[in-house]
Amino acid sequence: MNEIMSGIGRYPKKKGASQVIINISGVARNDLIPLDALLMEQIEIRGLPIDISSTQNDALNIFNEWEDKHSLQKIRDLYSNGSWLYAIEACNNRMMVYKDEVAVSIILVRSLYSSSKYLQCIDSCQMILNKHPNHVDALRFIARSQKNLGNDSEAAKIYKDLALMDNEDTDSRIMLLRHHYGHDNLDQVIKYCDELQMINPDIRESLLFKVRALHKKNEWEKSLKPAKKLIEINSNDVEGRVECGRTFYMLGRIKEARIHLEKALELNPNEARARRTLARVYEKTQQWDEALEIYRIECHSHPMEYSNWEERIKIFYRMNDEESARNVLNDVRSLITDEMECHMMCYAISNSFYWDDEISQLEIQAKDLWSNNNQYNEKVANFNLDRGNLAKSLHYIKELKKSGTSQIHAELEEKLESILIKNNTPLSFVEHHLERGIPLLQTECAIQAIVKRCREVKKRRFSKGKPSVAMISSSLGRGGAERQVVTCLKGLKGHIKLKSIALYCYRLDNTGGRLDTYSTEVEALGIPIHQFGNSADWNKKYSNVLDSLNQWRPMLNQLPLSMRRVVEPLFLAFKANSPTIVHAWQDSTNINVSLAAMMAGVPRIFLFARSQRPDGKTMMHIRNSPYLKKSYDVILEDKRATLATNSLAGSKSYAEWLGRDINEFPVIHNGVDFKTIAESSEGVNLSKTLREFGITSKDKVVGSVFRFVQEKQPLLWVETMAKVIDSRDGVHGVIVGDGGLFGMVRELIHEKGLQDRIHLVGQTREVKAWLDRFDLFLLTSSIEGLPNVLIEAQAFGVPVVSTDAGGSADTFLDGISGRLCKTSDPELIAAKVIKCIDNKKWLKSASSESIKNGRKAFSTDTMIKRLVELYES
Repeated sequence: MNEIMSGIGRYPKKKGASQVIINISGVARNDLIPLDALLMEQIEIRGLPIDISSTQNDALNIFNEWEDKHSLQKIRDLYSNGSWLYAIEACNNRMMVYKDEVAVSIILVRSLYSSSKYLQCIDSCQMILNKHPNHVDALRFIARSQKNLGNDSEAAKIYKDLALMDNEDTDSRIMLLRHHYGHDNLDQVIKYCDELQMINPDIRESLLFKVRALHKKNEWEKSLKPAKKLIEINSNDVEGRVECGRTFYMLGRIKEARIHLEKALELNPNEARARRTLARVYEKTQQWDEALEIYRIECHSHPMEYSNWEERIKIFYRMNDEESARNVLNDVRSLITDEMECHMMCYAISNSFYWDDEISQLEIQAKDLWSNNNQYNEKVANFNLDRGNLAKSLHYIKELKKSGTSQIHAELEEKLESILIKNNTPLSFVEHHLERGIPLLQTECAIQAIVKRCREVKKRRFSKGKPSVAMISSSLGRGGAERQVVTCLKGLKGHIKLKSIALYCYRLDNTGGRLDTYSTEVEALGIPIHQFGNSADWNKKYSNVLDSLNQWRPMLNQLPLSMRRVVEPLFLAFKANSPTIVHAWQDSTNINVSLAAMMAGVPRIFLFARSQRPDGKTMMHIRNSPYLKKSYDVILEDKRATLATNSLAGSKSYAEWLGRDINEFPVIHNGVDFKTIAESSEGVNLSKTLREFGITSKDKVVGSVFRFVQEKQPLLWVETMAKVIDSRDGVHGVIVGDGGLFGMVRELIHEKGLQDRIHLVGQTREVKAWLDRFDLFLLTSSIEGLPNVLIEAQAFGVPVVSTDAGGSADTFLDGISGRLCKTSDPELIAAKVIKCIDNKKWLKSASSESIKNGRKAFSTDTMIKRLVELYES
């Protein structure tokens, strides 16, 4: 270019020419010089128009104007200013003249890419590669263009080549980790993250995606270091704060989670993930109002997201406020303006929470408005299919068929058939349920299919030698069922008729560290504890039998994820460890353990129901496991499985629910380890606490020990004691325990001005010390199994007053060691309490009888003897 310009600038002469025209001042006159052939050739190459009468000066001006307009700097400026189409035109023009200029080719490539002309971009890159085979920029822009065209695999191949070409190439590795993250190739994500860390430990993407990949693998502990590093690099990194918060939350470090999540929202009030995780933190810490406010904001911001409404309602239920829970539908109706969408949201919520009256009203409304509306029938059919309600979905598919919408009907029918095929369920089975108005769930069909397949599994023989026992509890939180688990373990440890015993828990602590557990007591027994909640570590531990899951996966994949997380790891453990007996506790765990045991060929399955039938518990209980009844039906057909309860009332309840003979459900009354309870309070002196409460030796103390949950009716307890205190001086109420309704109970006490007469101790192991100070024990539950607290109170000489809940009446002698209330009227319960504390003679006699009754009928030895008998039967 310089040669051309220099030649034209001094006068492009023809070969051999020597003539120069000079004016009288001695200056050369280009305007008088005739056009030169070389100049004309360059003008023609550029495609510039020029008149034959034009002078050399005119030609030079045209030439120089083109050169200036198409200079590298001007083209770079066009690209930098976002004038990509002009830059493309300029690049193409310049490349007609300067064909080997790679710099211009790269600007062209960048401009084509920026203007989304990806195919042209790839072609231009290929032209560069024809001359320069390993040109990095050309390869990189082909990869980027392929990705934007949806050809992820092609893009990944090129990025991989680029990464191999340059060990310091961060861009390619970042693109590769993003690619693999999108395809859930988590080990590859972590590999490239680690490579980036070797190049530069502060690369944000490598830290962020490593955290996310480890989260997907449920390796929360490993994700903590890179999550914290994000904050070290930039304390105002919102995503870093969110990931730190989520990590700490999943590790049960609730206080630290709260700090990071609140900071994330301070930096960005609209960060939805931070808001939602923080709401869960508030739920863990029982800050119901704070959690409700977050979900209120979420509902108003995203009214079409069902999960926001669901979480909000669940909190109201935890607060024992069903009226507010149902009133949420009013908010739905005010925020969703589309009538059909609003109806569908109300329908979804009402179905989820089993509000049958609301469902009936909505179905009547729909019949009036949209009975022949194909769009409505399609929506409801899809909703029920997605929810796994097969019978109801079939109803709406049939409605679509009536209307002649063949394509929509065929698609939905195919979707239903696909579900049925995977679960080996005939369509006639669904039609049978539909005709009789009986719900049929996909989960129920999946469980039935698994149990049927288990009949083909070779069962291990029940050996005549000493059996080994695997006991399974969802957690070791300090609840009544978990306490009974520990008592059984203690009684069975080293038992002459058993070979070994081990405990399996999904997670020892399900409160995020907020409440204590029984893990210390179990560890002291020397019994192995296996936590199977971390699937990655568990699968490594049982890698030798991991392949045995493959044959079950198609059916297991039809189960809810929450079930698979229990069934799969337990199956691996039972397959590898070959226990003779598995012993599970509580309904949902019973079903999961039964499936795992049957799949693994375990010869004996012992299930402990312990409480009343699940549909007699809170709505939240059966809502989480609506498949329980049909699951028990099919599991109990297997002679290996026995379902026991801890009271006659419990056996009667399950027999009525399942339509079976009461004798099928053996009763094992809870055994209480009175010695351990007494030892836990040895040396404890409550004098200081009693003085702080204002309780003197002359005062009567009516106490209780329970979890602050809806079925214990703690608000009724307070209402009852308020009436007792109002009519009798010198009476105090004391509650030992903690739970979800703790804050609400405290508020009610303050609202009534009874904070000096009703005292909340919180959770403590010093229960015996408090029982020693109680004159009377009051329990106001609506639902119970066989309440240990009533047994323990009597065993230490405290007479009881209890509502007639579950097996409560089995625990004491009415009128002798306690009094039974057939009502939940606080006035009538208070009258029973007053009658007891006013009668000093009865109190003394009842105390003596309580000790006899509690210790004789509910000893650990009696329970263990009965349990081993059932193991052997």
